[in-house]
This record gives sequence, structure tokens and C-alpha cells, in this order.
Amino acid sequence: MKFDETNIIRRLESMAPGCRLVFAAACAERLNAGYQAYAGRAANRWADANAKVLNRAMAVMWNRAAGGQTIASKLRSLIDECIALIPTQEEFVPARHKHVESAASAVAHALSASVSETAKDAALPARVAYAAADAEAIRVSGLDMADRENERRILSSRMVQEELRRQDRDLRELAAATLRGDEREALDVIKRRASRDEAMTLS
Repeated sequence: MKFDETNIIRRLESMAPGCRLVFAAACAERLNAGYQAYAGRAANRWADANAKVLNRAMAVMWNRAAGGQTIASKLRSLIDECIALIPTQEEFVPARHKHVESAASAVAHALSASVSETAKDAALPARVAYAAADAEAIRVSGLDMADRENERRILSSRMVQEELRRQDRDLRELAAATLRGDEREALDVIKRRASRDEAMTLS
């Protein structure tokens, strides 16, 4: 499978807005789950603080995906908190910032999508999740990406293909839920699955 953002947007456009938000939340949750596991192993105050911000933001995101309301100022504050976790190159400190960028970016995009409810915005966490899997696969493999053959090897890696399959599965299930009109049941299933299917094991 390949990452095709245009196709994801097209599929999301055919869904109910709530299902779009479930998809965005699931992509962000897998990255959050990976970061939560890493933070638990890292056992330092920075990673723990980052993890708390992301968990709080995801709780709000899942509530909004279920149709819940959030005070606009609180939502904006949460988005800003997530964005603040993303370091610039000059700011990067391993103990404080290691692995947090992708999770924070995906969660911030998901929260923003919960405001616009557009298919384009709901697809952004999927792009972040794919890019994170791609980057981690490259890091783990140590392959020289100047070699075009290695690009194909990374695309076919277990880490990348698992994320692409998960995205496709969520899209198929949410499309079916839209047709059946049982979006809440789909949310419950996908939320439980995403929280245990961390996007990757971070070290």
C-alpha cells in the first residue's frame, strides 16, 4: 500500500462529519499511545509532562468526535499547548523533546479538524502518522535514502505498512458506519483499538 492523501480526502468527504473526526482522532491516538509508552519508559519529568498534555487533549478530541462541545477558548488553549511541545531545531533537547513532535502535531491537527470538520483537515493526522512511521523505519533500518531502491524497502517495511493498513481499515469501517447510521458504535470500536495499537515502539 502507498500513502495517498487525495484518496483519503475523497473517502472522508463521503462520510458524516463525526466519522471524519473519529478517523482523525484514531490517527492521532496511535501516535499518542506510542508516546505514552515511551514516556513511561523514559521516566523523566519532561516526557511525563508532555504525556499529560497529550492525554488531556486526546480526551477532549474523543469527546468532540462523539458530538460533545468544548468552550472555544479551552480548545484554542489545548491546540496551543500541543503546538508548544513541538521544538524548533535550535530548541531541541533530547530529554524534553525526543519523539514528541509527531504525536503533538497529529493531536493539534485533529483538534483543529474538530472545529472545521472538513475532510482535508481530518486527513492531516493521517499524513503525520504516515510520515512518523516512515521516519522511524528509516532510523531503525539505517538505510541510505539516496538509493531509490531503499525508498521502496522503507515503504514495504512492516512499520509503514501497518499504519497504512490501519488507516485503510478505519476508513472502510467508518464508511460502512455512515451508511448504517451507527457512528457511535464505530467510534467505540475504533477508539478502543487505536488506544492499544500504538503506531510504533519508540526507543
